[in-house]
Amino acid sequence: MVQGNPLALGNAGGIALALGIPTGIMNIAHNYTWLSFIRKVASHLKARAIAQSARTLLILYTVLVALVVVLVAVAAFTLGFFVVQMMQGGQGGPPPNAGAVGGGFLLILALACPLVIVGLVYLVWYIVLLVQTRGLLTEYLAEA
Repeated sequence: MVQGNPLALGNAGGIALALGIPTGIMNIAHNYTWLSFIRKVASHLKARAIAQSARTLLILYTVLVALVVVLVAVAAFTLGFFVVQMMQGGQGGPPPNAGAVGGGFLLILALACPLVIVGLVYLVWYIVLLVQTRGLLTEYLAEA
């Protein structure tokens, strides 16, 4: 713990949040741009199956991003609700709606399961798409 300023860690968290949000948005834009580029290259080289796969992967990535946004919103709401409930707690007793907070954490876990599944499917599909695109480009350059 910082001895001089007890709010220093909070300020550092604010700075990390201020830098992390634009970085996350730029990473999302980077992935959309890269997948769109792969789709256009495959379309230009008349590989319709690979272009369709890239388009489907773009849709899957959109679902993954939406799941992350929903999970972060639910987690932030649950954490805020938890902090408010802890402030209202009496002397030595549990806070008044402790069950609702537990339900919020269960909701976070329930949202994390499809997020992990969609993330793994995206990862495998992305690797397969890269291998297929590499094969397409190798074949195209061998003909040229």
